[in-house]
Amino acid sequence: MELILSLLDQYDWVIYIVSLLGILLYLGLARRAYREYRFSVFALEREERFREARQAFIFAAFFAGIMAITFYMNMSSARSAASPRALRATPTPTPVVIGPTLTPEATPTPTRVPTRSPSPTRVPVRPSTPTPVFSPTPAPPPTPRVVPPNCPNPGVRITSPGMNQNVGGSVAVIGTANIENFQFYKVEFAAGDPPDPNAWAVIGDVVRQPVENGTLITWPASAFPPGVYWLRLTVVDVTGNFPPPCDVRVIVAGP
Repeated sequence: MELILSLLDQYDWVIYIVSLLGILLYLGLARRAYREYRFSVFALEREERFREARQAFIFAAFFAGIMAITFYMNMSSARSAASPRALRATPTPTPVVIGPTLTPEATPTPTRVPTRSPSPTRVPVRPSTPTPVFSPTPAPPPTPRVVPPNCPNPGVRITSPGMNQNVGGSVAVIGTANIENFQFYKVEFAAGDPPDPNAWAVIGDVVRQPVENGTLITWPASAFPPGVYWLRLTVVDVTGNFPPPCDVRVIVAGP
């Protein structure tokens, strides 16, 4: 704790500048995203701009929190009577002991008496054979098995994340979206178990290029509260028809 207070005392101006720049930057991004959200016509575009504005406000609040914590710790350090700077500034006096002067007594010179040391007896030493030491190799931890959802159409399939898998951060949705007369595909999400049929929202935008065993979309799971969510892959052909979608149930873990 003393080291942290010392570093804050020396570099607090750097933290204030970086935090202020972060607040201004993300407030500007949030303002631009909100302005685009107001003038957007399509629902998908409005939803994306709203999500960008919310994330920018979160980052601006994060930098504001860093600035507030730094200011609070500086004020606490200044008010403390036992701060490290005050302790360093007050040296501890060294006591001086005055006593009588002692006169050393004369040390008699010892008389050296010659002694005959016995001859050492050599004892043969047998070399010892080192015993090999074997350290057991720890077994690697078991890898959790990913169980993909049971989707009947091989051209509409999500392979990762698996059913009931715990996810967090940015989740790469991997699978296949490629049917005959392909036009586009989309990946949607909804909260709840079971989810509300009217609560499905598209992640990003529709994709007009087929995918074979690759990344379909990236879902920012960390932007949503913990709980149960569903991901759905829908692939549409040129006639507007589509086979049954592929749904997968995931769990967003807490921070």
